[in-house]
Amino acid sequence: MKHLFKWGAVFKVRNGDHCKFWEDCWAKEVPLGISHENLFRMVRNPHCSVSECWEEDEWVMDFRRSLTVQEYNSWIDLTNSLQGCNPESDAADIVSWALEPKGHFSTISLYRFLTDWGMPSRVAGLIWKCKIPLKIKFFLWQMFHNKLQVARSLVKRGWKGNMGCCLCDCVETVNHLFFKCHLAKLVWGLLQNIFELDFCPRSLEDLSIIWLQGNGPLPNRLVMFFFAGFDLSGPCGPREIRWQLKNRLLRHQLM
Repeated sequence: MKHLFKWGAVFKVRNGDHCKFWEDCWAKEVPLGISHENLFRMVRNPHCSVSECWEEDEWVMDFRRSLTVQEYNSWIDLTNSLQGCNPESDAADIVSWALEPKGHFSTISLYRFLTDWGMPSRVAGLIWKCKIPLKIKFFLWQMFHNKLQVARSLVKRGWKGNMGCCLCDCVETVNHLFFKCHLAKLVWGLLQNIFELDFCPRSLEDLSIIWLQGNGPLPNRLVMFFFAGFDLSGPCGPREIRWQLKNRLLRHQLM
């Protein structure tokens, strides 16, 4: 996880011994190896520290070859932008965590950054706060992240079975399982007629973007609760009926 930690670690340079010149974030909002990638590709020691690059009150870098005019101008622009960032103290460098307001490291801030680029997932928050069994929460999380073991995903992992749905022979995907199959359409049609809805989601994207963003017929938490209870855990939901039929077909084939 060390390379991932660098995405949120920001150094305040003092002596420059523990801060990497190219790899750490200290002079700009991104590491210099990213903002000046053309120069970073030519250095002999890409892991050098800031103190190793500061000699006799100027920035010095050992490149593998002579710089072109364009590359030299880029190096001059870089050194000019580093004015005021010189290592001038004997104290150790200070590290703060940019993904938390208080500057302290937390695993949840790193996890959010890796999964949603720093923005908390609204759907994930609704899943984990919903008053449903834990196994259904795991199932929902897998479904919204396309991690369910549907036939299409299993075939990509080397499964030799049939990708067709056991009810309609269409390719079994997450969207097909819960929205596009005949049984799923029947369930959504019943809900639309019973509650007199103008619109029902036709895919997982519709459910996430419209109904779970405050534009549905009910508040977000209730939408997630009823979706989980009716479609996933209920004895008459399409998932339960489909899996019962699938198990019966498999037992019939084995007999």
